[in-house]
Amino acid sequence: MNHEEHHENENTQKPEDRQAEIDREPGAAGNHEDTPAEQEKHHEKGGKHQKKSKLRKPLIILGIVAGVLAALALTGYLVVHSYLSKIQYDDGSTLPVEGVPLEQEEEEEYDGPDSSQEEIDAAEQKIDENLQKELEARENTEDLTNILLIGSDTRYVGQPGRSDTMLLLTINRDDETISLTSLMRDMYVYVPDYGNTRINNAFARGGAQLLMDTIEANFKIEIDNYAAIDFYSFVDAIDALGGVTIDISYDDFYGVNLAIEKYNTTLGLPYDDGKLTSYGEINLTGKQALGYARNRHFPLGDFDRTAHQRELLSAVFEKVKQSDLSQLDALLNAILPGITTDMTETQILSWIVLAPTVLQYDFQTYRIPIDGSYQGVTIGGASMLSLDFDANIAELHRIIYGEDNGEVLLEDAG
Repeated sequence: MNHEEHHENENTQKPEDRQAEIDREPGAAGNHEDTPAEQEKHHEKGGKHQKKSKLRKPLIILGIVAGVLAALALTGYLVVHSYLSKIQYDDGSTLPVEGVPLEQEEEEEYDGPDSSQEEIDAAEQKIDENLQKELEARENTEDLTNILLIGSDTRYVGQPGRSDTMLLLTINRDDETISLTSLMRDMYVYVPDYGNTRINNAFARGGAQLLMDTIEANFKIEIDNYAAIDFYSFVDAIDALGGVTIDISYDDFYGVNLAIEKYNTTLGLPYDDGKLTSYGEINLTGKQALGYARNRHFPLGDFDRTAHQRELLSAVFEKVKQSDLSQLDALLNAILPGITTDMTETQILSWIVLAPTVLQYDFQTYRIPIDGSYQGVTIGGASMLSLDFDANIAELHRIIYGEDNGEVLLEDAG
């Protein structure tokens, strides 16, 4: 470009374009480099924008994770709730049916002639003396829970039955122990508002609440809750687990089959349906397991039977721990509809949360009355166990609350 053309372009350039060009020239008026303070300010603005960008991604991820966890928690709750809704919840508003004759097992209709009046009076006196003693019932702490497990011989919904099996489940989170104590059904005790009778009649007369009141009054302990199951749900539950393996002795064989025969008669099944064909280590069906739990044909009668019940429950406990999800699903669907409890769904949920820990606790089984602390007595043609209450209260308190407490309470009771 020649000098004239360049001069002409300068003359024709727009003022604003010219000013922009001047501003871009180094050292021109109005054009200067940012001061350090201005550069820092620009850097801070850029940094803040960059930080916001960096923070936004983790927050989005956290939000997604929280949403997924909330959805999983809700799904888990709904699944658990669907199971727990099958349970029969006792809010205390329903009372047992009264005035209906109790079913009597054949061997219990008449156990023999009554004991002498002197022996009967002595049994009555033991109960009266125990009730008159100034011994307060022990109260449980937040780390100790007593749950009464009741196996009822009720045949049909709404029909009264007796507590054929009574097991006190003690969970001690302080000592990390679980105790399962059989309470023998033939114990001769005081039943509030009904007088002295077999302890298993309390359930028939006033349901689980009267049974708990009876145990608390006679043994000076606190029972927090109960869970009752009828025998037929127990049969279905064992079958759902695929059976349970027990060593059946020669002495067991006859009594188990006799109990199975009675079960079949009650349900209108063939006489020999499901009976044992041999003894030894056998994977019992639900029906056979029930026969094993109810068999009383032993030299020691109910003492051997309660030992069998504890053995059976221990085997079930181990089988449950080894079960897969499909077996557990079948088990819950079988057993839950047959359970009645005064625990709320929230309480049960709290135990479910604790279950992985509690299931690792040391597990022990016991029996009340203890050896040497009772005498047999027959009243009204029915065999009873007349107790040494002092010894049995002390032992039960030792099991639940600790040895030192048991020793102190024995001294107080004496």
